Amino acid sequence: MNKFIFFVFCFFTTKLSFSQSNEITPKEVAIYSSIIPGSGQFINKKFWKIPIIYTCIGTCIYFASDNNKKYKTYKDEFLNRQNNSISNHELTNISSQDLIVLKDYYRRNRDISYLFLALSYFINVIDASVDRHLMTFDVNEDLSMSINNNHNSFFFELNFEIN
Repeated sequence: MNKFIFFVFCFFTTKLSFSQSNEITPKEVAIYSSIIPGSGQFINKKFWKIPIIYTCIGTCIYFASDNNKKYKTYKDEFLNRQNNSISNHELTNISSQDLIVLKDYYRRNRDISYLFLALSYFINVIDASVDRHLMTFDVNEDLSMSINNNHNSFFFELNFEIN
């Protein structure tokens, strides 16, 4: 695993060092970011976003696995009670109806966690692509505005020039 991470890191750093910053297209950045989350932000030199991305993805994975474990526990207990098998002694005070409610609750939370995981992944890709698009956006401090007042007419004309 460490060799794979080292290989990917070397690939991206050589790609960045041999090319100008404008040669990498937003499409390429989106592809890189979809392969390895956070790599698009690395290419765009927005390093502060990488921990946020992995925190979101890690949190979603944690809650999905935790809810899945609890869902399986309550589902197995309910099925054991239906088959008159040996049941979990920790769950003996919970009725069968409550087991159904808890099972559905944790299944729903697991599915929502998977949905947030997919959403975090796609936001990562979209953020990298949009950030690359905006790299060429010119933010110049020379913004000038002129107001033309024509005395023969009843309106004002505003002209904005962005250099």
